[in-house]
Order: sequence, then C-alpha cells, then structure tokens
Amino acid sequence: MKDKIIIIIVILVTLLTTIYMFKMMDSGSGSEIQQAVENNDVYMDYRVDKTHINNTEIKNNAEQKLKEYRQNVSSDKLSRLYIVKCAACHGKDGKGIIGLPIIGKSYEYNYEALLKYKNGQVKNSLMKGLLENTPDNELKSLAEEISRFE
Repeated sequence: MKDKIIIIIVILVTLLTTIYMFKMMDSGSGSEIQQAVENNDVYMDYRVDKTHINNTEIKNNAEQKLKEYRQNVSSDKLSRLYIVKCAACHGKDGKGIIGLPIIGKSYEYNYEALLKYKNGQVKNSLMKGLLENTPDNELKSLAEEISRFE
C-alpha cells in the first residue's frame, strides 16, 4: 500500500512538472525552465491551473514526512551513500520506516537483493530508480554496511 502511495506521488509530481514545463515553453520563458532545472527545484513549483490537478496538500504531507525521516537519521555510523539511498525509507538502523526492515541479513543476501532490484528482477519502481545507475562497487558497499545492522 505504501509503495502505491509513493508511486502515485511520484507520478503526480512528474505530471505537474511536465505541465509546468509545457506552460513555460508556451509562454516563451525557456530560460526560467533551464534555471529551475539547474537549481534542481523544478518539482517544487506548482503554479498549475487549479482545474487540472491540485495535489499541494499531498505533496506537502509527503515532503514533511520525508523531512522528518531524514532528520531522524544519524550520520554517526552511516555512510553518505546509505543516508542518501536507503535511510529515508529503511531508517538509520535498517528497521524500516516506509520500506521493509533490512536488518539481520548477510552480505551475500543483501548484495543479491540489491542486484535484483537494480536489474528489475524484483518489481519495485522506487528501488529500481534508486539503484539502476548505482555502480557495482557502491552496491557492494551498501550490502556490507547493511549486513552489520543488528
């Protein structure tokens, strides 16, 4: 259920961004689009006609939850890679927040699972999106780090 909600939010944000970009192109403001892309804040702008889609409340709730999860992640013993790729969903201890618990698994198990998500052998668009461009050495590093969670 949570995966479906996340996927719906991602789809809505993508749709709104696309609508916004088309409106910007129609108004001849291509430089604003380029600036927004460079600042990596395209998804934050929701100046979309209210008759099309109004998901500001959903967006704000999702952003607030992710912000809370990120704040709860301690970087004392965690790699930046784990914090960026995993901690928002699996937590600082691997016990799971949105995502499933990942504690208590061996390096081999973790590495194989990460490869399966990356290669699309396990259907999870969020995990695939996070891992599809992740180099093998980073997958191994993540597998090793996660295998130390107790």
